[in-house]
Amino acid sequence: RDLVRSRGLGDVYKRQKYHQTNKALQQQTTIDVLTGLVNSRGLYRQLEKELAFVERHQANMAVMAVEIDGFKDLFIRIGRAGTEALVKRLASVLMETVRKEDTVARTGVGSFAITLPLVSPENSLELADRICSTVERFRAKLDGKRLEITVSVGVGMIQEHVVDADTSLEIANMALQHAAERGRSQMHKLTVESYWEMISLQERRNLSIDNVLDQLHSGHEDDVIGRLDDVLLRLSPLLALVSQEQKQQIFRYH
Repeated sequence: RDLVRSRGLGDVYKRQKYHQTNKALQQQTTIDVLTGLVNSRGLYRQLEKELAFVERHQANMAVMAVEIDGFKDLFIRIGRAGTEALVKRLASVLMETVRKEDTVARTGVGSFAITLPLVSPENSLELADRICSTVERFRAKLDGKRLEITVSVGVGMIQEHVVDADTSLEIANMALQHAAERGRSQMHKLTVESYWEMISLQERRNLSIDNVLDQLHSGHEDDVIGRLDDVLLRLSPLLALVSQEQKQQIFRYH
């Protein structure tokens, strides 16, 4: 009996050890080593949970993309040790600035993302402004001269129309791109509706008549029908030059 009991305790210990090791490995795969923040994988998992919550309760949330301005140039000027120290400092600032329920992740060498569940558009912009202002006050010098350190912030606002994790991150990154295009220490907000409008506009601009004809020849008529309004819009300058007789010839040909 003692032998059986000993083996049973041994099995329990092994299972506990296995679960502890497995948990540690899971943490390692979702935690950024340099900053201690969650990494892209951890962010994605958290974002899926928060989007599901928002959809169930018909609530708002925001996804924020933060990037150090001119990071490549900074890396050349202050080196790896300097940029790593900067990244760690920025990570601390972000953690101190957000609420307890928010998640801060490091998503690239000089970029971060923040999920903000149950936040209003006004509060998300206030937070973005506070982040930009705080980083502007960083005190850093190189060769005795003050080193300008700033960040750009893109805010993707998820309201009413809930999207998946990939799309929500794309919205935040597109907002970030618009912010960065305006200069240093800028912020920009983008809604789901605005995002889809911009994607649709971009698709119309990139519309190729040759591609449309290839789709027709390949038998994908339904895809072409769905884009027929855009095709005709692109062809409108050409159609304006077509005479009535030529139009009749076209219809007779078909």
